[in-house]
Amino acid sequence: QAFLRDLLDEVEAENCIDTSRVFLTGFAVGGVFASITACGQTERIAALATVSGLYSPEGCEPVKPLPVISFHGTGDRFIPFEGGIGSGRADLGLTPETIEGLTFMAAREGAMRSSEAWAAHNGCGRGPDESAVADGVTRQTWSACDDDSAVELYVIDGGEHTWPGSTGMGDVTGILGPVSQKIDATDL
Repeated sequence: QAFLRDLLDEVEAENCIDTSRVFLTGFAVGGVFASITACGQTERIAALATVSGLYSPEGCEPVKPLPVISFHGTGDRFIPFEGGIGSGRADLGLTPETIEGLTFMAAREGAMRSSEAWAAHNGCGRGPDESAVADGVTRQTWSACDDDSAVELYVIDGGEHTWPGSTGMGDVTGILGPVSQKIDATDL
């Protein structure tokens, strides 16, 4: 978190930016990192968006409501929809040190529980309300939240560890799985 705080300080000092429009996004472990950072620095963040990595760590106490959008496939073998760490990590050739560094994720609750936790942080009064978005894709929405800070979780049935709608993951789909083209996470 200190790295990102220092980076934001430097960017804000050297550039003309709208500090009310700083968004955190991340994929996989980057999504977990973005979630952890959002918990500790909500006063500087406008919204959080993750693919395969929404997380609400123990002790997460945001100082303000934060809109959240996340995407997660139910077939993710790396960061499973239901939580923990998946068996796919064996295909990555990670060093023992990297694997040891990921052990905290074994206790990571899944996408639904993490979304529920963020909805609770945001004081949401409704949800989850489920709606079909595309064939095999549903959206879970928590609404009536403080400061209109809704939480949305897009569930891709059978979706694997890829960025939905991406056209640039061709070199890694052999390891991570096929990319769902039913929705575009970047556009959403």
